[in-house]
Amino acid sequence: MKILLAVDGSPFSRKMLIYVASNEKWFRREFTYILLHVAPGAPGAPGRGGASGDSRSEPILDEAAHFLRDQVSFEAVKMSLQGKPATVIPDFARRQECNLIVMGSHGYRGLTSLVLGSVTQGVLTSSHVPVLVVR
Repeated sequence: MKILLAVDGSPFSRKMLIYVASNEKWFRREFTYILLHVAPGAPGAPGRGGASGDSRSEPILDEAAHFLRDQVSFEAVKMSLQGKPATVIPDFARRQECNLIVMGSHGYRGLTSLVLGSVTQGVLTSSHVPVLVVR
């Protein structure tokens, strides 16, 4: 099983990683884990890391990978891309043939959600694989 863990360095991402680490019945060492950070911006924008990533991603991915390794001995592949997270995450999961996307939710409600939009909502509506949202 290949599991995509979408991380953004927020407390919501950390909570999602804690959930993954604490549920060994669902998440096992033998699975393949991909940590993905999507830096907002245009793919290939000059001076911003291009389509292969962004310098802002490295500390976020390193922190998540260290957490998983220290807590549950999971080794994860680290990937960073640039673009609109709500479309990049499900597209990446499809191209990589992931079986599941796991992500944290910022939990905006009501008018705030309408004004700010929601990466989680975007992933949920465009993903062709199951999405587990941790709040």
